[in-house]
Amino acid sequence: MKHVKALWILFFLGVNVCFTPSFSWADDDKDKRKSALPATIKVIDAKTSQYTLAVGTTFVSSLEAMLNTQYNQPNDSFSMRIIHDVWVNNQKVLPKGTRVYGHIEDVMAPMQGRDAIMKIKAHAIETLEGEEIPLEATLFTSMEDAGLMGGKVTQPMNGRLVRYEIMGIGMINRVMPEGPRAMGEHQRMTPGQLIRIRLDAPLTIIHSPYDEEL
Repeated sequence: MKHVKALWILFFLGVNVCFTPSFSWADDDKDKRKSALPATIKVIDAKTSQYTLAVGTTFVSSLEAMLNTQYNQPNDSFSMRIIHDVWVNNQKVLPKGTRVYGHIEDVMAPMQGRDAIMKIKAHAIETLEGEEIPLEATLFTSMEDAGLMGGKVTQPMNGRLVRYEIMGIGMINRVMPEGPRAMGEHQRMTPGQLIRIRLDAPLTIIHSPYDEEL
């Protein structure tokens, strides 16, 4: 009961209460990574197969260099590396460290009421032989933001003190934001930041025995 009362107090005080989900993009459970992915398999010969990963397949990458709305421009390229092996039917089709290339589609400067925005898109994936395969995929910089970095609405610059009476607790003071919103700020993503990649079109990969030696 005390726990519930405490949550109500935090709510009326305007405190953000965050419940962290158990899901993690950096989950390193080998069995989970080897679970079946939606894919079609075509045997080319005794040693080689062709795997086509379905639309909606996701994997996680790590950004290699900083992106900054203050300095980067549209059409600038960047790269990421997949942080886990990608498996299909116990076959490693994308080894850890595989490089994925992306580019910046647009950059919007900060303005009053909103932080800067950067739109990003993946366009290619590099095989171990150095071949670049065209890739159509959406990048997620958080659990919700598809292809976007930044854009957060800024807080109002002024506040007004308001008093509430909560039954069983008493009078509570709370500052109610009001007035014009603050000027937004430039945004950046640092090397190592995790980016989730979701396929928007099928991705075909040729699997050969040399992959097993990695």
